[in-house]
Amino acid sequence: MSFVAVLPSIHPPYTWTCLQSMHPAFRAHTHVVDNTVHNQGVPASWNAGIARMRHMEADWLVIVSASCRFSPLGGMDLIDQLDPDGFPVVEARYVGWHLIAFHRQVFDRVGRFDENFYPRLLGGLRLLPSPRPGLRARPAVLDESRGRGDA
Repeated sequence: MSFVAVLPSIHPPYTWTCLQSMHPAFRAHTHVVDNTVHNQGVPASWNAGIARMRHMEADWLVIVSASCRFSPLGGMDLIDQLDPDGFPVVEARYVGWHLIAFHRQVFDRVGRFDENFYPRLLGGLRLLPSPRPGLRARPAVLDESRGRGDA
């Protein structure tokens, strides 16, 4: 099982702190999209992750928000739950789209994120069509030893 993580960056101190809280194996697979000079927006940043996933021939894309601060497991507790024969979407409990993994079959079936939404992020807006039959999300069970807000 292989993965690529994508981390859009707009505020370097948040990005740095997020990266430092990651397990080294997770961090080694993380593609940081620098939006500090030219902010291409969240959907375009996520699409850069899809392109990287395909280029690396990885099975999964993990979307990470720079606001994430990981437990001592550093995100590997999410990675350990990625099963190619299981659910194609795995979201971290309590943080939803701040830490979520998609199997490549999701993008093969549905396509990329729509980069034409403005403003770039709208709370609760679905950037993917409603799940199709056979595409179900399963919440991940993560280490909750550091409290509700930790991933």
